Amino acid sequence: MNGSSYKKRSVIAVAFVVANLTILVVGGWFLTSQIVSSSAQLTEKKGMLEATQKNWGQITHSQKELQSIKPELVKIDEAFVPEDQPIEFINLLESLAQRTNNLFEISLTTVSDPKKKEDGLFFQVRLTGSFSNLIHFLNYLQNMKYRVQVRSLNINAYGGGVASIKEVEVPANSVYGIIDLKALTN
Repeated sequence: MNGSSYKKRSVIAVAFVVANLTILVVGGWFLTSQIVSSSAQLTEKKGMLEATQKNWGQITHSQKELQSIKPELVKIDEAFVPEDQPIEFINLLESLAQRTNNLFEISLTTVSDPKKKEDGLFFQVRLTGSFSNLIHFLNYLQNMKYRVQVRSLNINAYGGGVASIKEVEVPANSVYGIIDLKALTN
């Protein structure tokens, strides 16, 4: 019986070692796959965190940049004539005409093609004065706070005697100018 008991013990010991090795291999494989999976997830989350930190840095930079250009944005908004309140703009045109010693008449006009949607108010400014005064008016017009486009400019010079143009008397040695403007609106 000793021989058979020895064989039994050997078989049991070998079976026990094989079972333990199998458990170790399967357990090691399972733990290794869990570690690899966790490592991949950790690497992905680290990448996402770095991207988030980079985006946060860009947002912070953009906020600082916005704060630095905010006064300029206000100036841009102020450069447009309020479409529902053109009176301030008309008063400014009148003031410019007076400042440059020009006789003036200002009227609000409409766009010739109503199908064409254009953002702006259209004016016709008729000036009478010296050529240099007319040029000063145009210079002030170009440098005013509102953005305008000169759509057309017609200047006629009159030498001797008083001329009458469209019910406007033009003194001798003067010019009569018609300026069609588009004031940009928001």
